[in-house]
Amino acid sequence: MKKIFCVLGAALAAISGFALAACGSQAEGGDALTVQNLASLKGKTVGVAQLNNVPGLTLQATLKKHNLEYTVLDGLQAAKATDKVNLVAVDVADITPAYGCDYYLCPEPNATAKINGTKDKPVSLVYAGSLQELYGGEEGYPQAVLVAKKELADDTVTGELVSSFEGNAEYLASADTATILSLLAEVRTNGLTPAFSAQTLNREVVQNCSVRYLAAADNQDKVNAFLGELSAVNANAASAVSDAFYHLGGFAAQPQTQSVRKLYVPDGAPALGIVNALSQQNAAFEFHVIDSQTVASYVTGAAPDADYCVLPVNLASKLLGSGDVYRMLGTVTNGNLYFLTVKNA
Repeated sequence: MKKIFCVLGAALAAISGFALAACGSQAEGGDALTVQNLASLKGKTVGVAQLNNVPGLTLQATLKKHNLEYTVLDGLQAAKATDKVNLVAVDVADITPAYGCDYYLCPEPNATAKINGTKDKPVSLVYAGSLQELYGGEEGYPQAVLVAKKELADDTVTGELVSSFEGNAEYLASADTATILSLLAEVRTNGLTPAFSAQTLNREVVQNCSVRYLAAADNQDKVNAFLGELSAVNANAASAVSDAFYHLGGFAAQPQTQSVRKLYVPDGAPALGIVNALSQQNAAFEFHVIDSQTVASYVTGAAPDADYCVLPVNLASKLLGSGDVYRMLGTVTNGNLYFLTVKNA
């Protein structure tokens, strides 16, 4: 699919997103949302999946960054502000052409599924912008991070793991989706419903999940800024972290232990970050794809089970931000949230 960007009213195509988007023509409410025309959201209603969690908080932080005032509605029937962006919480199941919002903010793979599921209907959902681009251009925002136990953070085995993360984007670009699904299925917790299936995962969805590794040494300032912006929206959403939280060195030290090391990662976009590592079949690691709701249990307690873990950056800040037990090695994913809007045929 192709994302279409509008700059000063001109349609410039870029091969990196949704094919169903057309700047200024397929988005019923006007042009696809960009930094230049984001103010067009004033008076509009945006239905947000997970409004009170990171997706909604990131949208609110983005609106603040662009000096756009917003209000949170109790429901779609509430009185709407004409001079602010109106936000309302919706379930993913509510994101339909008939529900009544002007725009929806939806994560992958649901965004593509919603578009493909309505594309042949008289009234359909179409791509209307990328929250990643609105927040931070091509770099997106630091969504999920990789952490390691402090005593393992700088040894050679951890360096091997980081190398696999660094090569993951290239691997995903060429791997077929059947291979990706098979690798993840082998390490998924028994009974956990897969976040991706053969019907919902394709190359475009993989690309839209923004799986790119960036070392902590190159991302510290951006992570700190993002955590601060989330806290400005909701003081309980994130915490400031100490400098000790960031692993800023290399991997020269000898291994601290020869035992197999456990890595836990929530299913969904973060799980795509370990596919290259899985393909390498390194016997030094034991991988587990888990329910996102349980991730905190693997990095907390007197003797946390995870030697390594991928978790949302705001959760990492609140649980591990002192750097006393875990160190952040790098950012794994950079956002997977997209705006949809309604188009009449």
